[in-house]
Amino acid sequence: MIVENDLSDIILLGHSLGGAVVQYIAQDIPERVRRLIFMGAILVEEVQSIAEGMFAHFQAEGQDTKLAFGDSEMGQPFLLPFESFREIFINDGDLATAQAACETLTTNPGTYILEK
Repeated sequence: MIVENDLSDIILLGHSLGGAVVQYIAQDIPERVRRLIFMGAILVEEVQSIAEGMFAHFQAEGQDTKLAFGDSEMGQPFLLPFESFREIFINDGDLATAQAACETLTTNPGTYILEK
């Protein structure tokens, strides 16, 4: 979208997993990005996949990564248990908001989070 619309001097805001997304965009087209803003974001090292960055974050927070991804293998579709979903993605929101957001979730194909 950025290239197709010939956008430049853009500011990207990454929240949650979007932090990793804007990092990858900035790596791919740095000449078009003026600034990155991170808000409650998962950050990944340049050599990490999103999964590696997420696992590092979970472990730093003392969270069990097996719990965070349920019983599925990495790279397979997963759906987070509510407790993990709330702690990881909506820990600054109230219970009703977290429940409403969780009710809209579908399984997520996990393969993209393994790419570097």
